[in-house]
Amino acid sequence: MNTKLFFWGGSAWDDEIDLGGNCEWINEFDYPLKTQNIQVSVDGEIIISSFQNTTYRKVTLDCSWQNRAMVVSLESKFKSSTQFRLETGAGIRMGVAVDTETSPIDAAPLLALADNDNEDKYTLTLHLIKISGAW
Repeated sequence: MNTKLFFWGGSAWDDEIDLGGNCEWINEFDYPLKTQNIQVSVDGEIIISSFQNTTYRKVTLDCSWQNRAMVVSLESKFKSSTQFRLETGAGIRMGVAVDTETSPIDAAPLLALADNDNEDKYTLTLHLIKISGAW
């Protein structure tokens, strides 16, 4: 199954970019399930509060071997859309947004050429944030 991003096309989520079958969610299990809050009381005792982590979850997709045309298309979409839908190759569906703490796209040509054309292959990493569950 291929990884796909769906963008709002004006009246429906009909604008789709197929990233192919080689995308990997490299930080899928790299987030805290619980959050701790440690405080010191007035009399010096330590108070530890633990609660379910409800903060956003980072989604980093490693999608190597994409052509330059794909990288340019994603860059354009990320500039015009703030939220979109993601379906991973494993069938996981979620609402996502661009991670603005970092560059949303890391891309580099596999071969450093003076003039890269649209079919040249690139390494591609996407930095997103999960904002909703299955759709």
